[in-house]
Amino acid sequence: MTNGTARNPIDENYDISEETNVGKVNGVGKRASASIGAHLARKSISEDRVRQSSDQPNLEVEALAKERDTLQEEIAQVRKSLEDVQEKHKEELSNVREQLAVTHGEKEQAETQYRNLLGKVSTIRSQLGERLKADAVRNYTDLVNSDADARTGGSGPSEDQN
Repeated sequence: MTNGTARNPIDENYDISEETNVGKVNGVGKRASASIGAHLARKSISEDRVRQSSDQPNLEVEALAKERDTLQEEIAQVRKSLEDVQEKHKEELSNVREQLAVTHGEKEQAETQYRNLLGKVSTIRSQLGERLKADAVRNYTDLVNSDADARTGGSGPSEDQN
């Protein structure tokens, strides 16, 4: 207190040394000085905490920004990898389709050859059947003629002339 009026400690011009009577006898001023020092130290620590707490959101924002950047890079890598896999898949699919087309062509060719061979087998079978019939008729005719010759005595046409 100065001049009987209380001073506001929040006032900028407040001087704590006026209230503590630093000049008191027998070390009382030293105690006041120590308590002022402790008060100033606490004030400095709390100001540091305020600064740190105000810096902490900035650090968190920076950390989040770094994490976002890292995730964006990872997304870009995954997209690139996906594009590579899709391109490789397209190439493989194209190769498989080409192989399928070639295989279908070969299948058609094999089926055509099979049908041609079946036609040839049918032709050979029918020709062989006709030959067997012709041979059977000739053999039958020869057998009948030789049997008739044997009945007539085997003289043949010369006997008819006499």
